[in-house]
Amino acid sequence: MQLLECLQKCTESKEVVERKLQSLVKKLESNGKELQKVEKKLQIAEKKLTNAQDVLTTVCSAKDNLNYVNHGKPLDAVSSSQRLQKINILKSNIKNALWFFESYGLQPINVIFHDSLGSSVNLELGTNNKDMEKMKEVLFIMDRFKISDQAYHEVATISDTLSKLHSIINIRDNMNNNLEIYRTPGNTPGHMLVYKLNSEK
Repeated sequence: MQLLECLQKCTESKEVVERKLQSLVKKLESNGKELQKVEKKLQIAEKKLTNAQDVLTTVCSAKDNLNYVNHGKPLDAVSSSQRLQKINILKSNIKNALWFFESYGLQPINVIFHDSLGSSVNLELGTNNKDMEKMKEVLFIMDRFKISDQAYHEVATISDTLSKLHSIINIRDNMNNNLEIYRTPGNTPGHMLVYKLNSEK
C-alpha cells in the first residue's frame, strides 16, 4: 500500500516537473525569439551607423578639410582688400560647413568671431544691402561718366575700399537681364525701358 502511494506521488511529482520543464522550454523559446529580434534590430542599427560613418568620412575627409584651412596670413595681418577677399572665402566656407541647417528649416544669418587682438568679426551670411547699393552707385558713375572696365580695374587694384571689377560686372549683367531698351514708336526721338518682372512660384 505504501509502495502504491509512493509510486502515485512520484508520478504526480514527475508530471509537475514535466509541466515546469515545458513552461521553461516555452519561455526559453520565446526568449530566443526575442533575442533574435533584438539581434536583427542591432544589425540594422549597425548598418545605419556604418552608413552614417561613411557619409561623415566623405563629407569631412582630410582632403576636403584642406580647402577650409587658411594657408596665408591671419585675417588681422592683411590689408583691407585682402581682408575682404579672405572674408568672402570664409563666408563661402561657412555656408558649406553649415549646409545641414536647411534640413532643420533654419537659415544662418550671421556668425561672430573674435580675432587674436580681441576684436569681434561679424560675418553676415545673407546678401548685404549696403554693399549692393554701393556697387550700384559705382556702376551708375561708371555709366554716367563712361569709365571703362579696364580703367575701373586699375583704380580698384590700388584702392582698398572699391569693389572688384567682377562684382560690378555681375551686377551690371543682372540689371541688364531685367530690362530691355526699345526706340520710342513713331518719329519721336528717345527710348523706352521695359522692366522684366521675375516671378518665382
